[in-house]
Amino acid sequence: NFYNIINEMLNEGMIMSTIRNEKTLNSNRSYPHRYLSPSGKNHTLLLRMNTEGQSFLSAAVSGAHAQGKSLLSLYKKVSVMNASGLDSFSDNNEIFIQYGRGYKMDSKIKECYTTLMSCNFQSNKISFRYNGAPMSFATGAVVYSQDKDMIYLIGSYKHNVKIIRYSEITDITPTKEKNKEYGLEKYDKYVQDMFSISVEDPQDVEVHFENTIDNMINLKKLCKLRVNGSLTIQPDKIIYTDRISGISDFANYLRNYGSSFKVIRPDSLIKSINTTLKRSLERYNGKLNG
Repeated sequence: NFYNIINEMLNEGMIMSTIRNEKTLNSNRSYPHRYLSPSGKNHTLLLRMNTEGQSFLSAAVSGAHAQGKSLLSLYKKVSVMNASGLDSFSDNNEIFIQYGRGYKMDSKIKECYTTLMSCNFQSNKISFRYNGAPMSFATGAVVYSQDKDMIYLIGSYKHNVKIIRYSEITDITPTKEKNKEYGLEKYDKYVQDMFSISVEDPQDVEVHFENTIDNMINLKKLCKLRVNGSLTIQPDKIIYTDRISGISDFANYLRNYGSSFKVIRPDSLIKSINTTLKRSLERYNGKLNG
């Protein structure tokens, strides 16, 4: 995802790229490094990447640049979720850049993951108190939700799949009981189906949108993020289909399109959209009558 974002920014002309061969520290051998700069400002360094394969990334940024911290923030999260590069984290902000606002979890994500690693969460169940109640939990996957700015554990508790909000955990300790859930394919499937953090049963979704340029651009971006998402283009409409868990979050997303869409299925999504419309009309009529 990190490289996809970089490539998308390049394709859209937001940034430009040059490659130079440089000697690395403690080596006389030269390796290719990619230099990224804002379009039209090749004298301003945004990001330098060691491009020897894409299994390793070293990033350095001009600390004086106004655009903050988010690419390296993203790199942090990619490293954490792949259990790699943790030792290279730095608290020195001079190597960061950012688009948009910062996230509170940035300063805590290494602390969270280091605690989990110290408990051998991948191979053993972990014990903790969750909202004050004791739990023995078999972790299947660790997920960072950017929209909610929170780390979640997805795994098995009493033979049921459960989502644990990391900030609600206290007194976390290792156990000697083996964890047979970590890395199972079913957890990848849960993550693929989620529109946001949810393990409700996924539902088949079909929504028809007006065929406008804005809708087309936004829906193509959505499809890049959704493994199950697909578009069918017709002269008068765009048909979006997907398989989603987290219908209420998807309903919130659809409301950004105003009146330019119609939900075909499932019934739960139709009901959610209609309920919101009804409440809006009631508030509007109430203001008129007042």
